[in-house]
Amino acid sequence: MNHNRRKFLTGAGAGVVAALLPSRAMAAPLNAFAASLAQRIDGKCVGAQFTIADRYGALATHASGWCRLPHTLPARLMSVSEKLATASVSKTITAAALVRALYDNPSVSLDSPFAPYLPSHWTVHESLKYITFKQLLQHTSGIQKTWEVSYDSLKKVARYGVLWSDVGKYKYTNTNYALMRLLIPRIASNNILQIPPGTPDYVLDLLEQTQAVEFANGYISYTQEKVWDKTGVAPNMQCKPVSSYPALAYAEPPSSTLGEDYGDLTMVSASQGWQATSRQLAVFMRTLHETSYIMPAFLSKKMADEKLGYDTSGVTTQGFSWFHKSGDYPGPPYNNAYDGELHSKVYGFSNGIYLGLIINSHFGSSTGLAQTVIDAFDDVVW
Repeated sequence: MNHNRRKFLTGAGAGVVAALLPSRAMAAPLNAFAASLAQRIDGKCVGAQFTIADRYGALATHASGWCRLPHTLPARLMSVSEKLATASVSKTITAAALVRALYDNPSVSLDSPFAPYLPSHWTVHESLKYITFKQLLQHTSGIQKTWEVSYDSLKKVARYGVLWSDVGKYKYTNTNYALMRLLIPRIASNNILQIPPGTPDYVLDLLEQTQAVEFANGYISYTQEKVWDKTGVAPNMQCKPVSSYPALAYAEPPSSTLGEDYGDLTMVSASQGWQATSRQLAVFMRTLHETSYIMPAFLSKKMADEKLGYDTSGVTTQGFSWFHKSGDYPGPPYNNAYDGELHSKVYGFSNGIYLGLIINSHFGSSTGLAQTVIDAFDDVVW
């Protein structure tokens, strides 16, 4: 690695987040934002938790409702220590891991083609050989397959490629980010089993199963070390529930469902999967955008400005810019695969305010959840 990169990432910035003195001037508006958002959310969902962080490290937290309803014993009230699925907010975490991996590897960049970092024995269609990491991050790769996220499905995507006419056009797909589960360990030079081309089929299946596990574990361990560990609040993060009685998400009407924890998503992670608390999400956002612990400021700014791992951006009525990522698991009748509905969100605001929010059911308001956050922010005189 080049000396300047290594120098930048060593020292205080390479360890646990240092304690920063909160600004007294920010305490009142921080609490006012929390109170306004709580008033707008409470009673409109089964359970909710959110954490607001300022750039100095001060936190305002709130939880209400249930994480396990009384009919799904053991019943438990929601708290900000409950881990829930983050759905597509996992993409922001994956984007941070990928950008960091590219930064650490001087032989590759955001504008490099990603195909050379796919499993070496795969057949890769000619149309994919010029698609860049940045195009994957921005959903402009041309890949149209939305839910091809398993190892075998990704192998087929690589084989059949894309239409040239679709390259460069925006198409949000989970497949773009699921590929990063394979790419990040390769960029980071993890010791992943490589399979020689021409391996007989009777051996290939077993070797690919082993390789798929190594990729998933390599992605999780790299993201833990280079992203989660830098926050100082997120040890041993997983892409599956770890509690014997995890927090649940509920469909409508919630009293008639047993709840959903979304299960073990390790082998289909990166576009989804991470289980986290709202506090861990908010502190992740602050660490990413207010410190150099995960990556230099010019790269985290690039992520926000160019929507690398983010969905939308805008400006509040007071003139503060914001950027945002949403994660959603629709429940019945929109998606009968799940016995629950979940919504997660992360926000960054240009005045150094960061939000992590999770609700575990339908949000019963005529104002959507995204607009609800902006309205609560605008309630405050910053």
